Formats: sequence, C-alpha cells, structure tokens
Amino acid sequence: MANILGSVVLQSTGPEEVGLRGFSGLIRGILFIVFLLLVAALIASAIALARIVIQRLQVVNAARIERKRLGLPAGHRDLPYGRGICNRCQGAYEMVFFLPSGERVCRHCYLESLPPAPSEPSEPNRRIPS
Repeated sequence: MANILGSVVLQSTGPEEVGLRGFSGLIRGILFIVFLLLVAALIASAIALARIVIQRLQVVNAARIERKRLGLPAGHRDLPYGRGICNRCQGAYEMVFFLPSGERVCRHCYLESLPPAPSEPSEPNRRIPS
C-alpha cells in the first residue's frame, strides 16, 4: 500500500511545475487577447481607409458633375463664381467667374479665353448677344 501511495506521490507534479503551467497559460491568454486587438485594429483601419477613399471619390464625382452643370471643359480648375457683371462683354449674369487676377468674366468669355483642346478643331470665336 505504501508503495502505491508513494508512486502516486512521485507522479504528482510539484508546485513549481503547476506555477509554470499557470504562467504559460497566462502568457498564451495575453498573447491571444493582443492578437484579437490587433485584428480589430486592422479591421477598423481598413474601414476608415475605405471611408476616406469613398469620400474622395464622391468629391471628385461632385466636382465633375458641377463642371458639367456649368458647361466647363474637363481640365478646368474650380473657380469661385457668383452674380455680377462681366468685365469683358459688360453683360449682367447670374454666374460670373472670379479669376485670380481680379477680373470677372461670364462663362462664354471664360470659355473663349481658354486655348482649344488639341482634339477639337479651332472655330472662330462667337459672341452671344447680351
């Protein structure tokens, strides 16, 4: 009987081995939590990046639609506009572009001042009566 109990006692692990197993389990648990946090941060970053890309595409699309509404060519840079009198043709318009030089021009005069696109044949400038 003592022999059986002795073998049981010899097979049981000591407190230092139990502590190491508990410590390694704790380390594994912490590493697993850190891994989950990294995955969550990666997913959040991907979502934020997708939102930024979608927002920029919407801004570009809105600018394209606005240029189309104003009847301006695709290479046109955005200029502020409002009501006013054109400095070139002296007509009053709902939409006059405010150029960086301080000049105010209507859409027609602005389009006349642009160089013709290479693919388009150049036509003589026509004035719209005001």
